[in-house]
Amino acid sequence: FNGNNVFDLAISNKYVYIGTPNGAYQRNYKGVVEFVHNGTTGLLNNYVNKVFIQDSNKVWFATPKGLQLFEGNNYLAFDNTTGLLNNIISSICSDSLGAIWVANLGGLSQYTNNNWVTYNYNNNYPDTLLCTSIINHSGLIWCTTSANGLISFDKVNWTVYNTSNGFPSNNLITSQIDTSGVLWIASADSGLIEYNNGWVHHYNSILNNKTINDFKIDKNNVKWIFTTNGIIQFNNNTWNTPLNLSGINAKKGGIATEDSLWFATDTSLVKYSPLRPRPFA
Repeated sequence: FNGNNVFDLAISNKYVYIGTPNGAYQRNYKGVVEFVHNGTTGLLNNYVNKVFIQDSNKVWFATPKGLQLFEGNNYLAFDNTTGLLNNIISSICSDSLGAIWVANLGGLSQYTNNNWVTYNYNNNYPDTLLCTSIINHSGLIWCTTSANGLISFDKVNWTVYNTSNGFPSNNLITSQIDTSGVLWIASADSGLIEYNNGWVHHYNSILNNKTINDFKIDKNNVKWIFTTNGIIQFNNNTWNTPLNLSGINAKKGGIATEDSLWFATDTSLVKYSPLRPRPFA
């Protein structure tokens, strides 16, 4: 196991999917690899940089040669010749109507009723812009970026939030929605940003000298922050690093339905419970 080669980690109600240069490893909750999605089994390419779980029977994989839906043991492939804006993909999400949205280099692609519609960024954004993540919230697609702040899109208008208009950071990693429907944004260097009748910035000295790599919210609305130096909990304005999660370079993380925490480090994939962390090769 090489944590430097973990590009994505996604968890369904049964499996943990790890996107790597050698395919997407499908592990059960015991950590056992049950299947590897790669060029041999039907993927367009071994290099899987993004995995999105649409539901228990639909899993999307992004590769340099396009996007694939795995459903019913079959792969359905899409690329720039069959509707995608282009094959450079950084994030995938679904909206409240079940449409799939894809962040491409320079814009977005939407898949609904077996058709693709593409949206290029307007002149306010460079053609080279690639979102770090996208999510659907309140009828908008929210795009986090690593240098241009937060962008929302309503299929017509693009709206930007960055430091020039009071947003706390331009360097954003990912976004999540809590169980109350509140949007949260994780910045690489400036903590968490909550949208609650306006933008609310959450930061604590516990984050000093740490870079946020990933961010998840569990069913109890506890925020889990995966950093270059430990995993941090943020709960009811209290910041905490569990003792056996300190000092870890946690690259990607996720939460399983059995309430276990999974994360990739430099050298291992770890399943964590309050009693015992368990590494897998």
